[in-house]
Amino acid sequence: MALLLATPPAAYLVLRLMKARSAIVEASPIHIILRTRALNRFLEEAPKRHPRFASVLSQILLAFFPVLVFLFFLLFGTNLLNLVGRPSEANQVSLVIPGVTLGLREMPYVMAALFVGVAFHEFAHGIVGSSKGIPIKSVGVGLFLSLGFALVEFDDDGFKKVDRGSRIRAIAAGPSANMVVSAIMILLISLLSSSASGIVVLSVTPPASSYLKTWDVITKINGTEMLSDAKFRSYMASVKPGDLLVVQTLEGIFYVRAGTNPSNSSRGYLGISVTSYIPVLEFMGLKGSYDFVLLLSWINLANLSLAVVNVAPIDPLDGGKIIDELLPDNKKPFVRALKLAIFSMTAIILVGNFVLSAYRFGL
Repeated sequence: MALLLATPPAAYLVLRLMKARSAIVEASPIHIILRTRALNRFLEEAPKRHPRFASVLSQILLAFFPVLVFLFFLLFGTNLLNLVGRPSEANQVSLVIPGVTLGLREMPYVMAALFVGVAFHEFAHGIVGSSKGIPIKSVGVGLFLSLGFALVEFDDDGFKKVDRGSRIRAIAAGPSANMVVSAIMILLISLLSSSASGIVVLSVTPPASSYLKTWDVITKINGTEMLSDAKFRSYMASVKPGDLLVVQTLEGIFYVRAGTNPSNSSRGYLGISVTSYIPVLEFMGLKGSYDFVLLLSWINLANLSLAVVNVAPIDPLDGGKIIDELLPDNKKPFVRALKLAIFSMTAIILVGNFVLSAYRFGL
């Protein structure tokens, strides 16, 4: 991460010392962008080579957009009401701030997931826009601080020249593509989880630490199959302190006396955290398969977040751009009032979620 953080200022310093201006590299102390003609050509030529696919893709992504807008108001609106009246049922909403709202241990997964999400988002804008005749000015990849991103810039004049329907399709493609990626990740994770045949020990403390170690695979406890973290937690909810547990693992059978759960003295406690054991991923090793499934989970979360937040009807998000296309005549008082009402309501919902989440849960 330190190397990634150092890359933008280093590139900026080199360009300043060389007094060079480059159409390929753009740098500042906090970001660097590398623009490439290869990606330009790909996004421009792909729709021409496969026009039917590009047309179908455009229609599918457009159809997803109103569903995402509904999800935005449903999820964020309901959560805001819960934050106000039923905090125990609310979910925390916060920005990704390394070391504050997110531990540094999760950062590699988050960085990779965000890059995948932003890349699919931007390239979907580019492919659909190009298929509708919108010229692409530049395409690039870069770093903002330590976070990777992708960038697709349309030619402003070319964007304005195409019809409104084409512009709307190009704008809607980004969030909808994120939703498609999220759905694929959910399906893949579900398929992998359905093949689980045990649970893997991720961390261990007393009383189980005398018998088990990290990366041991537990198949049964007292004859009950353990296929997931949820199954394990459900089973342990009925265990009392002092109960004898017969823990069957791939390494052997161990007899463990349950301790007292530190958060509930009436429940038993093994002192382990677990995840599903997926034999089909065994070629990656236990740690490798855990990292792979965790990465899929973060890709799902990043894409779902990008999809739902980006459709919010407020500038400069994609949802706000769609509103500008649907209500272009700002000279009419009714249009101005309607747009102000939409933007204000959206801002209240978003800001309310962030502020009340910080108040209820802390940063």
